[in-house]
Amino acid sequence: MSSLLKLENIYNQELYYKLVKTNIEEDIVINPEFTREIIDRVMILLRYFLRLKLLKTSKIRLFRLKLK
Repeated sequence: MSSLLKLENIYNQELYYKLVKTNIEEDIVINPEFTREIIDRVMILLRYFLRLKLLKTSKIRLFRLKLK
């Protein structure tokens, strides 16, 4: 019985994700402002991670220079 419940739960999750995905796709097509907002947020995240990466590499370089 529990395996049937698990299967039903997985099936319901998949339906939910499909519903959310289609709603987001429709919003993107219908509402260009929504699309801009998503792009802006993604760009902010990308800049943040790029800064983190640069910061890490510069710290590693400084550490290596100190070791020499």
